[in-house]
Amino acid sequence: MLKSFCMLQQSCIFIRGKPGAGKTTLAKMISRELDIDFLDSGLINKTSHEYKTFCPVNTKNPSKQVKKYSFIFHKAESSIKNNRTVLWCQPWSRMSEIMVTLQNFAYYFSNTGIKTWHMSPIELINSIPFPIGVIELVIDSKESLDRIKKRQKTDKVELARFDRFNIMYQTLSFPLQQLKIDAKQPLENSVKKSIIFITKLQKTRPEPGAIETRGAPKI
Repeated sequence: MLKSFCMLQQSCIFIRGKPGAGKTTLAKMISRELDIDFLDSGLINKTSHEYKTFCPVNTKNPSKQVKKYSFIFHKAESSIKNNRTVLWCQPWSRMSEIMVTLQNFAYYFSNTGIKTWHMSPIELINSIPFPIGVIELVIDSKESLDRIKKRQKTDKVELARFDRFNIMYQTLSFPLQQLKIDAKQPLENSVKKSIIFITKLQKTRPEPGAIETRGAPKI
């Protein structure tokens, strides 16, 4: 595949999908093709000095989940401040996860202040000074579980957990620009479609300007 030399500026793309859909594989390929920053909540090196010494601001005794989310948000925030595009890869299975992240982006990258927590999704999206898109890898629950079985050893408890996860997986209900990709199609086709989507998403970005942030995210 030919390298894509388009100059991308600050934006954030969520890569979502059920377990085994191929989110990480696709995200790595896209990030290499476009030279953009790749974040994956499942690939955090929790033994690294950076992660061990990281402490969410204004949060006392954060849970493991809160610390992991805050750390990823911190990395995304840093990339966007440096005028980079971010590929944020995780299941994004529930709309509440996306809603919290939209609220944090709006609060820390705009002047919405305390009213942020009472804004609708469309108001939040319109207030964020950079485009946000979603690439979703579509796969049915049976195929998801079959792929998980092939990739890793799983006992009945683990399979039941993945099954519950798939049942709880929600359809995207927010007015974000979205690309749906059949997880069964060739990887190269998925990468090409994703590159076109991300390039078009860049054209929707607001007028350039300095982006300032307020600090650590709310959870």
